[in-house]
Amino acid sequence: MRVEESLCRFDEHVIRLGEDLAFALKHTDEDDRLVFTPHYKPHRERYGIYWSLLDVGSEELKS
Repeated sequence: MRVEESLCRFDEHVIRLGEDLAFALKHTDEDDRLVFTPHYKPHRERYGIYWSLLDVGSEELKS
């Protein structure tokens, strides 16, 4: 699936697990291992995860 397609269906791929700050990344070859949780909880602060999303065969991957 191309990056654009995946982002249009984001809610199908990133699933919140219960009421905790835990999210699973689904529809990958590592579904059982990709669970994201906070390393620590800063007082009244949130933080984000940033990824570079690339299509298979893109110029960036060839470098």
